[in-house]
Amino acid sequence: MNVTWMIGNGFDLGVGLKTSYQDFLTGYLKKTARSPQVNRDKGLIRKEWKNPECNWSDMELRLGHFTTQFPGDQGGLNRFNALLEDLVNELKASFILEEMKAQINQNNNTICDQFIQALQSPHASLPPTDRAAVDCIWRRHQCESVIHHFINFNYTNVLDNCLQCMRKRFSAIRRHVGRRVLYDRVGELIHVHSDLRQSPILGVDHFAQIMNPDFRDQALARAFVKPLAIIAAGLDTADRTRQLIADSQLVITLGMSIGVTDSTWWLELARWLSRGQDRHLIILETNPSVNHPYNGRMQKRKADIWCLLETVMGRDVFWAVQQRIHIASNLIPGTQNRLLGFRLVPEPPPPPSLGLLLKRLQTAIAWLQPSQKRPPAAPPAMDQRAPAPDPSADQSSQPGQEPVSAG
Repeated sequence: MNVTWMIGNGFDLGVGLKTSYQDFLTGYLKKTARSPQVNRDKGLIRKEWKNPECNWSDMELRLGHFTTQFPGDQGGLNRFNALLEDLVNELKASFILEEMKAQINQNNNTICDQFIQALQSPHASLPPTDRAAVDCIWRRHQCESVIHHFINFNYTNVLDNCLQCMRKRFSAIRRHVGRRVLYDRVGELIHVHSDLRQSPILGVDHFAQIMNPDFRDQALARAFVKPLAIIAAGLDTADRTRQLIADSQLVITLGMSIGVTDSTWWLELARWLSRGQDRHLIILETNPSVNHPYNGRMQKRKADIWCLLETVMGRDVFWAVQQRIHIASNLIPGTQNRLLGFRLVPEPPPPPSLGLLLKRLQTAIAWLQPSQKRPPAAPPAMDQRAPAPDPSADQSSQPGQEPVSAG
């Protein structure tokens, strides 16, 4: 049995990396490029892109719309290519720094435990009805070894390092079915849009998403239309990804945004679902704001995903396969655990309270003030003074004093 996992940026965010579109764009716009023209074009981005609350697919679509800000001649095309190159280079540098924060070796046991739990029960977070539907597939293939393949839509290699960590400890996962012993294992891992070791592929899904019609030529398409950019880079990741999906009985997406700039792969999943009634798609949301799989916020998110899938797949195809698409949070019901929900970057310390800040401020002010001499102490009251010595007393006979000899 083949199970294919499609991993999106939600996984990297879940382990603690700051790889969201908002994080990157905020840092990118603060930096100064070497080219004055690129800096001027970045100023247009600051002016046009007012709402940072969106996903990477939304940013790619915005780039397609942003082509209308450039003239349609060769000079305008060169300007856009220079801006795109600067953006990709900064993205690569930023993500390399984030990837270095992941503490893989320090969390070896956690990584292995989390992945084994996910591979043995990938449908654990589904509602009961959906879980029962997927259980039918699981029981049908229970006497077969399961091979788990991973399609990584992230540019970082954190997932690669986690799987390598697990492979070093477990070459296979042993499973008992009656008296039989089966061995499940991890199969292929594909970076469909390349990774940080090479050049990340960033862009739109097809020509129509380049809103400047003068830019819809082969020169820009080879760098900015992702399916063509993969071929131009000499990669076979698209063909291998299609083959993995075609050979799967179950596909699970984790932390993926359903955007039109990846419509190629959502259409591929729709075609895969339509070729067999025993094929199921699980979509797991990793958004931490969805605290419970059955609350109102999750139900709203589920309705949004249905609408997005209907838009990307088309109404007729979507309604034909809807019953075999299962959407849920990766939060396992009855627990506080999330499927593959572990951190590799330590949590930052909480900000100090207002009272603590005020106390620190008072301490700092006290240190900055010049020191003042204290006034001399007042003499003691008469009734508290020691009695005056008796002049008639023999001083030499007082204890503790030696007699003074005459000269």
